[in-house]
Amino acid sequence: MDYQKSLALRGPPARALDLVVAALTTIGFKTDERGDARVRLTSPGMRSTRQNPLLVVSELVAEVRGDRLALDAKLGGLAQIEQVMHVIPYLSGVVLATALSIAFWFAYQALWAIGLGIAVGAVEIAIFRLVFPKVFANLRTKAIAALDALADQAAASGTRATSA
Repeated sequence: MDYQKSLALRGPPARALDLVVAALTTIGFKTDERGDARVRLTSPGMRSTRQNPLLVVSELVAEVRGDRLALDAKLGGLAQIEQVMHVIPYLSGVVLATALSIAFWFAYQALWAIGLGIAVGAVEIAIFRLVFPKVFANLRTKAIAALDALADQAAASGTRATSA
């Protein structure tokens, strides 16, 4: 698994698992397996980076091990996004370079016009290659933070805040 966290339970184990299931099913996860001490959920997948970062998780297993809650998650959505991020810059750069080269050729009837179109496509590829890793790292950070928050809330479920 790509993410693992184990926290001490501060409430009833069943309530912790119920909180995990409730939090994830509301964003589209499906419960594949449910037992007294274990639940396995799968994600519908992430379609946009503007969606809930928990959708990056392709599979999550929440398990009560003694007095601890363990979350194990596979970040399969990140692998899919990374594959797409390797293809898009080159594909869009080639399309842009071709379209601009043809347009510039018809406009100026000079060899430098084709070179200009190719140069613009190459710059576009370079910009994408610089920006995409930052987007990917940001998405991974958000997903880990969301999983940490879910684990903390689930482990603390069943306890009440006391006021002094």
